[in-house]
Amino acid sequence: MIGSANAAASAETTAKMAAADWAIKQDEIKKDSNGQWAIQATASSSYNDAQGAAGFSANQATGAPNVEKYGDNDAAWTAKTPDGGIEWLDLKYPKPVHATEVRVRESNASGAVIKIEFYDEQGVAHAVWQGNDPTTELNYLMVKFPKTTFKTDRVKVTLATNVVPGWNEIDAVQLVGTDQ
Repeated sequence: MIGSANAAASAETTAKMAAADWAIKQDEIKKDSNGQWAIQATASSSYNDAQGAAGFSANQATGAPNVEKYGDNDAAWTAKTPDGGIEWLDLKYPKPVHATEVRVRESNASGAVIKIEFYDEQGVAHAVWQGNDPTTELNYLMVKFPKTTFKTDRVKVTLATNVVPGWNEIDAVQLVGTDQ
């Protein structure tokens, strides 16, 4: 009996430490002085054709993360239909920067992002990442790359919603970069 009590206590301690690590990571990301959150967004589609500030609209992916638990939440953007194929979210940021990282906060049916593009000051798209999204649960797809030679204030995130079953939802997207 004592062994199982110790094992339970150990598991609880491990879970608490993981929760504390998660909170510290969230705080660091939210307070990153080189990070900025989107101020405008458009999408290929939105659940229930949501527009403006309505739940599930593209604008739900603007600002800092506000979905606290993994699962369906109208405070995140989602496409009109689940598992429909290619969908995208296009985000605008307050100031153009030489980008070094993008952090996509996925909040439901995570793992469907297949491409991230930036638009330069002439409006030309540059793919900075394309691949298999390893994200699971409520977490970030964090894509780091060499500093762009151009400035950008626009990020496009493309998903293949048929890759991960269910409503693929994005809570927020942070653009990280510097003026120089």
